[in-house]
Amino acid sequence: VVMGGGDSSRFGYVCKSLVMYKGTFVISHVFKAVKDAGIDYAVIKANEANHEFIDHLARKYFERYGIVIGGKPQPMRYAIRELLEYLDGDFYLVVGNQPMPGDHLHQLGEAKKMGAELVVSLYRNEIAQSSRVVLDPNGRVKIAPEGQDNPIFYMQHPYILSPSIVSLQEGESFNYKLEGTLSRNLNTQNVAGVEAPMPPEFDT
Repeated sequence: VVMGGGDSSRFGYVCKSLVMYKGTFVISHVFKAVKDAGIDYAVIKANEANHEFIDHLARKYFERYGIVIGGKPQPMRYAIRELLEYLDGDFYLVVGNQPMPGDHLHQLGEAKKMGAELVVSLYRNEIAQSSRVVLDPNGRVKIAPEGQDNPIFYMQHPYILSPSIVSLQEGESFNYKLEGTLSRNLNTQNVAGVEAPMPPEFDT
């Protein structure tokens, strides 16, 4: 799943996915990373203003993809619920405004193959509504014990998720971001983490 339908309010309401970066559009970097990771089917969330151009860019990278056109921009947690009908199991979740290397997505996939239920990207930058976490010796994500300073991580996209994440968020009445829901369920979910080589936000 590639999220490209936000309003980029923190970016002056300019479509961040379609900003030029290193000679091409930001979302083209994302599409290339997805393709390089061996992912051959994409569901792309777009909006009324950008879907035609995103469709034009996507066909350069994917033979199999779908564009879902949303209405008013909404938090990611609601968008995921709407997209479940287009998915048949576990899925990668990336945002269209975060350039990343395909190797990072590949590493997420390898962690999933090792038996994790969910896989998250980890950042050393502090992220709002994301708890301080650590990796245990088995590569599983746990809440950081009090007083532990290093290495501390924060969870954010890209992810590998399952439809069960929607059930968890429904149980919380969709009151929290994905990072918050994941943090509260680390004791009951087998969550693996992979440190990301890129910043958590394109504009940081």
